[in-house]
Amino acid sequence: MPLDGFTISFLCKETEGLLKGSRVDKIYQMDNYSLILNLRNEGKNHKLFISGHPQMGRFCLTNSKYENPETPPMFCMVLRKYLEGGKLQDIRQLGMERIVHFVFETINELGDRVNKVLVGEFMGKHSNIVLVDEQEKIIHDSLQRFPLSENSFREIMPGKKYYNPPAQNKLLMSEINLPVIKEQFIENFLEHTAEKAVLSMVSGISPVFAREICSKSGINGDTSVEFLGDIDYQRLENTIINLNNLRETNQSHPVLVKDGERFVDFTPLEYEVYQEFENISYDNMNTLVEDFVGGRDRLNKVQQKKDHLKKVIDKEVLKLEKRFDLNQKKIKDFEDGEKYRIMGDLLTANLYQIKQGKEALVQNYYSPEQEEIIIKMEENLTPNQNAQKYYKKYNKAKSGADYAKIQMDLISEEMSYLDSILTSIDSAQDLKTLDEIQKEMVEEDYLKKDLKEKKGKKKDKEVVLDKSEFMGFDIYVGHNNKQNDYLTMKFASSSDLWFHVKDIPGSHVLVRNPNREEIPEEVIEKAALLAAKNSKGKNATIVPVDYTMKKHVKKPKGSKPGFVTYENAKTIQIRL
Repeated sequence: MPLDGFTISFLCKETEGLLKGSRVDKIYQMDNYSLILNLRNEGKNHKLFISGHPQMGRFCLTNSKYENPETPPMFCMVLRKYLEGGKLQDIRQLGMERIVHFVFETINELGDRVNKVLVGEFMGKHSNIVLVDEQEKIIHDSLQRFPLSENSFREIMPGKKYYNPPAQNKLLMSEINLPVIKEQFIENFLEHTAEKAVLSMVSGISPVFAREICSKSGINGDTSVEFLGDIDYQRLENTIINLNNLRETNQSHPVLVKDGERFVDFTPLEYEVYQEFENISYDNMNTLVEDFVGGRDRLNKVQQKKDHLKKVIDKEVLKLEKRFDLNQKKIKDFEDGEKYRIMGDLLTANLYQIKQGKEALVQNYYSPEQEEIIIKMEENLTPNQNAQKYYKKYNKAKSGADYAKIQMDLISEEMSYLDSILTSIDSAQDLKTLDEIQKEMVEEDYLKKDLKEKKGKKKDKEVVLDKSEFMGFDIYVGHNNKQNDYLTMKFASSSDLWFHVKDIPGSHVLVRNPNREEIPEEVIEKAALLAAKNSKGKNATIVPVDYTMKKHVKKPKGSKPGFVTYENAKTIQIRL
């Protein structure tokens, strides 16, 4: 997590400059970790996002939309009681620690002006958000509560006194000079590398920033302290003083660091250690934090939901595979059971010469050699009764095999359907699409309905399709079975051109053609490319894509979501 004390200091100054004097209109708590404070300042509305997430703890202004629970959690109710209507007076960092105080001036029950402090502790797995009375230092409530049984150093519970987290006993950048560096390095960190010594000495910096300080000082961070000389110490002093001046004067140059599509880091200044990567400049720290950490947070949530849904599907597929194998065994048993019919036929053909007993010796006229074989019988049954018993075994095996074939067809159909859901999950890029897939899985009884779901819940929102424009034609893509059904069976017109990869799961793609024009080859290739990229064959070199008029596409009655049949199709080979 790159939100270290050095980065927070820039973020604090910038955010305070935008929000100081803002009035709190409304407070929301979206989940177990995250808050939104709606603020109004000089005729403008702002949304301050504060998160105590163990991996994604942060604060920043946001323009993103978040879903709010119907019933606000207790901590949210406490915040509304004490902070709504109050004014944000100050945003200050505790030294260079990852602790930020949001100070609000409010009116208490007696009509007196009092200050309440919302403390954001952005400390990885120990992150928390605590509401404290500034004068009495008493905790009103917190995002995470910790009794003494869980935290012997300090108790985080309503009504208890608030204490700051234990200090790390490091030096502020403003306290560091040449004599201090020499003393600290030689007396305390002589066996450390230069990078580790800087990290151990300077408050509020991350390992990456410690490496950056060494780099700016012309020192290899892996160099042992015992090999450093006076020039190295002098350079370290100059670097730290220069960086602290930039911090105190708020001269930030926010940068997003990327490696291709992967977000590597974000920094308040350009870092030499990231020169090999793409450095994208930002106008302000708030947007940078929202894009990087917020984006990573959303990606994590998307991936977590994908993993959950895939786990459910994988479990269902495993069940179906076992059922398929059992039915396949029944068919094989029937093939072995053909001998029962033969035995019944041979006994029936030789009833006139067979005597009741344990076995019968008969000629096998089914065999080219016409050899004699022994057929076992139950001696308490007549030869005819034994023959009927063999016929009964045969008919039972045949009925089981016939039923097994039907079941195998149904299982194969269901496995194809589950495969289509997996393809949709893999292709999904946002939580909204995954929510639609989850709802489909609930409707098809692969997931249990939420016990908290209430009757009379508001109707589903209209399906929003992925739309693009190419050469004057609108092209639509369905990203799950619900969207596919809507796109093909409700949204499309008979003259539209419909696309789907051949014989494998994938998205339905539609080219709108309201004027019944001749669709250019370039548009057909573009739509087919979208179908190929949004299918299970997206990693192949060449993908065949079928296309036909929508009027030739039908949905069989009672079929699974997303399943259709079509005819009069042409096939185009798409190279990916």
